[in-house]
Amino acid sequence: MNQPLSIKTKLTYPEYRAFNLYNLYTRPTGILLTFIGLMMWGVVLLYLVGYLDTSGQFPLQQLIFAIGMTVLVPGFTIWKTKRIYDSNIRFKEEMVYTFDETWIQVKGESFESKLTWEKMYKIKETKSWFLIYQNKIAANVIPKKGMNAQQLKQLRSLIKNKK
Repeated sequence: MNQPLSIKTKLTYPEYRAFNLYNLYTRPTGILLTFIGLMMWGVVLLYLVGYLDTSGQFPLQQLIFAIGMTVLVPGFTIWKTKRIYDSNIRFKEEMVYTFDETWIQVKGESFESKLTWEKMYKIKETKSWFLIYQNKIAANVIPKKGMNAQQLKQLRSLIKNKK
């Protein structure tokens, strides 16, 4: 790629929320806890329909765990995401990502940074985004929705050459 690729984007709160829920449900811990939570819902339902004999005791611990894992954890994630998004003005800025053979430049209205490809922890493409991880937790989220077919092709090619 001779010419640098520039992509203009703006991360909305719904996209940021979706990214954080994606992170929650694609990590092994999130998957395991959700699975166990769903199993606990199963125990409660089996008790309620009469298929599970618990000596007359309602499975309260299982219900609490089920609510915690399937309602409170994602609810807390959404609440935390909203607080972080609302408190960080940079999330709301239009950003221009410029990619070349050596650098990824990110420029917003109030900041500018240049990152080298070799220091990237991981680069992942999903159905909706390109995720450029700087470490295990922090990622630049580049929504695909504003990209044309040529930009998608160029970015995929550049990422493939950097792996």
